[in-house]
Amino acid sequence: MPHVATRADAVRVCGLGTTDEVLCLHAVGTVEGVVPLAVATQNGPGTGHLRATQGGSWLSWRAPGSATYGTAVHCGEDGSYLLEDGEDLDQWIRVQVVAAQLPSAATDAVVYLARRFTFGDMLVDEEEDASPMGDLDLYNASSGPVFNVRVWLADGTTNVEISKDGLNWSSPTTEETGLSWSSIDPDGSGALWVKRSAGVDSDPDVLKTLHIAWDCS
Repeated sequence: MPHVATRADAVRVCGLGTTDEVLCLHAVGTVEGVVPLAVATQNGPGTGHLRATQGGSWLSWRAPGSATYGTAVHCGEDGSYLLEDGEDLDQWIRVQVVAAQLPSAATDAVVYLARRFTFGDMLVDEEEDASPMGDLDLYNASSGPVFNVRVWLADGTTNVEISKDGLNWSSPTTEETGLSWSSIDPDGSGALWVKRSAGVDSDPDVLKTLHIAWDCS
């Protein structure tokens, strides 16, 4: 299916040892025949728009705060599709489509994006000493290996640390100084630990501070 696991969703943050994505946003609202599956953290909370055009089978996404819809994707068959914002390709939504139930005419739906305070078994509103955010996997959902995988924190991030082994922690804020994995095979993963400092108020936006980059084969 177009775009799925070939672009910014190829490497996914998942629960350790699983392929269950760790997402900090919940989507409410859609057009007929379309079920939101995952929303990129970079969208942030707010109001996005999902649009169906050209008889209803072409879908496009406009992220909260964006003025531009992304390139429309033909969704004429059942399956999952990645829809990207027109200004920032990292602001995407992945949807499941039932083609026979798509609208027969152009339509636009408001999609409300709200913070989630639970990621599977991980609670981000817990307050513990050296509060752990979770033991995670960087899962390669694409059909080929990814290389030179890097993880770092947004500039200005405080009270958050990351680790490859749960023992050695750091707070890199540039791609060059970030944690790195030489490669991750298809259906493979690299372990990642994330934690907040002790006594820091909970905030589901903590995953938005993570930056992940990689090279495709």
